[in-house]
Amino acid sequence: MLSSPPTRNTSPQFQGRAVAALKKKSGEILVSAELAEEYGFDDIDGTRPTSLRPFPEKWG
Repeated sequence: MLSSPPTRNTSPQFQGRAVAALKKKSGEILVSAELAEEYGFDDIDGTRPTSLRPFPEKWG
């Protein structure tokens, strides 16, 4: 688990790729980084962020 919030944001294109992957999902809580891992897409700079799940209570 991560000990502090990530400092890198993803691009709008990465989030769009996650939305495109949603066609096969319904009624679930989804994390774009997990969708990237499952469906094999990366951000436009070639990186793939790490999932923040489980979200530490101290961040919220």
